Amino acid sequence: MASRLPRGLPADNPSDPDSVRHILLRTLPGRALVAGGAIRLVASLVQLGTGRSAAIDAVGTVGTLTLLGAIGYFTWRFIARAKRQLLWRVRRKLILSYIFVGLVPVLLAIIFFALCGVLLFMSISSYVVQTRLRSVTEQAATLLIAVKRNPPKPVPFRNRGAPGIPILCRPFRQRQTAPDHNFFLP
Repeated sequence: MASRLPRGLPADNPSDPDSVRHILLRTLPGRALVAGGAIRLVASLVQLGTGRSAAIDAVGTVGTLTLLGAIGYFTWRFIARAKRQLLWRVRRKLILSYIFVGLVPVLLAIIFFALCGVLLFMSISSYVVQTRLRSVTEQAATLLIAVKRNPPKPVPFRNRGAPGIPILCRPFRQRQTAPDHNFFLP
């Protein structure tokens, strides 16, 4: 398996857009770097052989400016790439810190208010149940007092399923008013 280089370094494959050969020979700044270096080298060799002249100095200056422009471009490109990679690391850390600083307190607040709501609901429902139980207990006590004051008289009744065994029942009287269907409601 081929080893993978970090994204900022040029690869060994010449057809790869990040390889040195591709950058120098197939991009305009790379060609300017090679041409500027070649022009400056040729101008220096000609000056060594023939001496200094204004035309050769002008050609050498053009080569130097081209070389400096290409070096400046590649320096800017390298710094931009390094900054992107460095900032991505910082960005990841910032994202984590935003999660812990922003998201966690919001979740804690939501949990706190949900817990308060549950406790409030349970408290109110407990109050309602206790109140209703107290009301039903009072109604039962009132009914018990009424029954103790005026107990029903038992009437002997013959059981048809088992003849000879009397069953004591209270006499059934029809009510004059409608029955209270809301006995258990407040």
